[in-house]
Amino acid sequence: MGISSSKQDERAASPTGSASSGTSGESVYQGQFRPPRVHRQTLVEMNIAVFTARRNAAHQCVIDILRRKMLTRQKKTRRKLYLLCGILLDEAIMCTRRSQLQTSSAVMHYLQLLRDTINAVEALIRHEMKLNQESRELAGVLNQYVVTQMQSANDVFSGGEMNILDCIEDLLKFGDPIIAQDSEDRIEKLTEDDRRRYDLALREYTEYYRRFNVKTPLSEVSGQLTGQTKIMPDISPTGSAD
Repeated sequence: MGISSSKQDERAASPTGSASSGTSGESVYQGQFRPPRVHRQTLVEMNIAVFTARRNAAHQCVIDILRRKMLTRQKKTRRKLYLLCGILLDEAIMCTRRSQLQTSSAVMHYLQLLRDTINAVEALIRHEMKLNQESRELAGVLNQYVVTQMQSANDVFSGGEMNILDCIEDLLKFGDPIIAQDSEDRIEKLTEDDRRRYDLALREYTEYYRRFNVKTPLSEVSGQLTGQTKIMPDISPTGSAD
């Protein structure tokens, strides 16, 4: 009688009355093996080296695009570069989120603000390009001077775009030291093996992100960064895009 009552108590302690656990933390639920659940803090500690390197590589690629490639491109090409920067910043934000326990930080605020500002300038260029495409239709309504101004704006920077680019440059000057300090703090706490993993990941992801440029379809970029595409494009980062 005592043994039977003890077994009933064990079944009652389970949510379904049919689960039991072993001494090693493993469990069996309705006849199915369940591995022990890994705590989120453990996952962050395991992955901080790789995700920090991945974030830094994506962020540096954005800086290279904004400071070295943007001012020499036509408007259509600049729009695609802005879109590419947005995708890379989404990648950096995801890596930051998965490599820290807190949901908010100065690095997160900076990356999100930079992404939103770049999205704003991309929307502005898209609007300007649409107006330029519609200039012929508007020719019957507007005078010739206005139409000529709209057409000539196709390959130059508008005042609005230049103002936002100035804001982006100020953001980079503000945020780059934040990223650098955060990375330094993280790297100091890494083990020797994790530092090796960081250096390797930084080198590999830097090369990986540099393969993407204006010749790469954005759907292909987004697919590769989210793991939907398996084949890396063979594109030289130094090739001409115009």
